[in-house]
Amino acid sequence: MKKILSLLVVGFTVVVFSSDLKATHLAGGEIFYRHIGGPTNPFLYEITAIIYRDMSGIDLPPTLNVCVSSSCYNSQTVNLTDAPLDSSYGGRGSTPPGRPPYGPCAVQTPGVDPTIGLYKWRGTVTLPGVCADWRFSFTQNARNPAIDNLVGPGGQNLYIEALLNNTFGPNSSPIFTSSAATAFCVSSPGQQPQQWVQRAIESDGDSIVYRLAQPQGGPNCGPGNLVAYTAGYSVSDPIRTINGFNLNPNNGTFTFNAAFPEVCVIKVVVDEYRFSTSILQWVLVGNTTRDLQCIITGLCNSNAVKGPALDTDVGTGITVDDFPSDSLYQNYDLPPLGNDFNVVNGDTIFDIPIIDYNCYDSSITIFFNDDDVLCSSVSPDGTDFRVIGPDSIVRPVVNVEYSCTPDGLTDEFTLKLLRPLDINGDYVMYVRRGHDGNTLLNSCSYEMPNNFAMIIRVNNCPILDYDLKNVTVINDNSIKVQWEADSNSFNPAFFNLWRIFRANNDNNFYPLTTIFDVNTREFIDTINIDAFQVDNQVYQYSLQVV
Repeated sequence: MKKILSLLVVGFTVVVFSSDLKATHLAGGEIFYRHIGGPTNPFLYEITAIIYRDMSGIDLPPTLNVCVSSSCYNSQTVNLTDAPLDSSYGGRGSTPPGRPPYGPCAVQTPGVDPTIGLYKWRGTVTLPGVCADWRFSFTQNARNPAIDNLVGPGGQNLYIEALLNNTFGPNSSPIFTSSAATAFCVSSPGQQPQQWVQRAIESDGDSIVYRLAQPQGGPNCGPGNLVAYTAGYSVSDPIRTINGFNLNPNNGTFTFNAAFPEVCVIKVVVDEYRFSTSILQWVLVGNTTRDLQCIITGLCNSNAVKGPALDTDVGTGITVDDFPSDSLYQNYDLPPLGNDFNVVNGDTIFDIPIIDYNCYDSSITIFFNDDDVLCSSVSPDGTDFRVIGPDSIVRPVVNVEYSCTPDGLTDEFTLKLLRPLDINGDYVMYVRRGHDGNTLLNSCSYEMPNNFAMIIRVNNCPILDYDLKNVTVINDNSIKVQWEADSNSFNPAFFNLWRIFRANNDNNFYPLTTIFDVNTREFIDTINIDAFQVDNQVYQYSLQVV
């Protein structure tokens, strides 16, 4: 009996070890549908399912079964097959394109922190008719055992569904366009709130609203079963934060300050509403669901902590040079700069990027590395930027133009100036905290240093050649002032006005009149002048073009 008992124990040990090897370690997933039928087949739909997997688990099969069910018709199973990924992916199970396997914010610890891969399947189904509660769903075993905010995650299925109400006509569900896998590090003291964009697009012109929901497990045809949260977590607080977890229902942006290292699941649902003209109400016509695995680590990427970085590679037109602090402060009355610096013989030497521009340019474009700036961190009134000319006159920034990726990031800004770069010299442009309370933030919500300065260098402005040619007394009671301008240096496109000054032979010139006609070349002065004054008073004139 002892030998038999010993044999049973050994056999049991092997079974447990084998079961762990077969775990798929699922990190999340999503499903969406698209109406592709025409008038002859109004019920034809394309279904796409996506699963995100911790690559330490076993691989996923090339097919996936999706259940299509409703209260109106019998359920049916649709077999989805492998769908091609974007060309920038390395193939099924690879990491998101354009980013390190663990994202730009945190540093991955090999063998401890998971790497997330993507799988996609696609197929079609013809629905048998109209119903208000169509459900497209799939389930897969099993979730990643490293998840902290769910009870017994390694024994829980991943269940994902999308709903359709086609009683108001055909419909395509919202489709997520932003990345579903990334990592953040624990927030630093005073750090701006971290942002994670979950953007979806909708093709039917319906209204969409984002909301948080509880992750589910359960059978393939649903409905899903709620997976219990670990104590301290909930739908509204799926991760541990310093001051709460928020979701903007209008644009799908998560905002939070992560408090502890952990691995957590966040579920977001995008509900789609259509206005019914018959009942004068907004009606739910569909939705899509995404389960995300949010990874928080205590080890931050040192480059990310520095904030957004200018792209100084060849082709961007940016070089870097040394500038003593005294010359910058004295010439431009600048605040303390946020640039890198060295102290040489007691003097502070700043590393200042230099961008060459042409005379009369009225916009400035700056480039950053790797879609590195959160679009939401840009103050819409342009107060994040300040430009001072070599004449110490501010060139106000009246608008900031940029385009955003689906993840809410950009790598390029164009600043529109109220006044063009119209004189030679070095203009100082610096990034500061605008009316929104921050400078520019990178994708990890670290700030660009306050008052980070750049030099805009202009050295090809023509020297404006214009001259006051003649002052003549007319009829003994008026004075004609005449001038000319060289057409090679005088550009009418940038003309604002002529300004005439007069002095009473004491060199104390005062404004006499302003002329807005670019073609004017003379002015007859009759202001407070009579024949007696002309005979007995000496006048001086001065001309200025703006």
